[in-house]
Amino acid sequence: MQKQRFLIITIAVVILVSLTACGPSTSDVDWKETSFQNQQKEAISDVMAMQEAAWNEADIDQFMEGYWKSEKLRFSGSNLTYGWDNTKNNYKKSYPDNEAMGKLTFEIIEIELTSAESALLFGRYTLIRNLDKPTGLFTLAWRKIDGKWLITSDMTCG
Repeated sequence: MQKQRFLIITIAVVILVSLTACGPSTSDVDWKETSFQNQQKEAISDVMAMQEAAWNEADIDQFMEGYWKSEKLRFSGSNLTYGWDNTKNNYKKSYPDNEAMGKLTFEIIEIELTSAESALLFGRYTLIRNLDKPTGLFTLAWRKIDGKWLITSDMTCG
């Protein structure tokens, strides 16, 4: 009886050790993926912070550094605009001075990485000016291009 109990315990221990040693260790993989994802989300948030600061310094040129410098850049608000230069010109025409620009704040509601090199960001903007306080929602499509996260499509409604 003791030999049988010893044999059963030995087999159970061998099975447990085998399952632990041979099974996938997801904790390391999950941590690395989460760490990678957090780094990417932080990099995107940093671009948003740079844009907010540039806007509040009335620096549209610097603000535009967060956008993809391509004719394929798409901006849709009240109208659809294609191209980095066209988007920049529209900003300069719509916001000709500090008073028109006001103070901008972004609230990032969600960043979803759709791959290692693409993401979607959903957020809210608020523009505080002397006469009004427009606010609205936006969805930004991001791509990591040449190691930098850039907005490739901006859909803003307010």
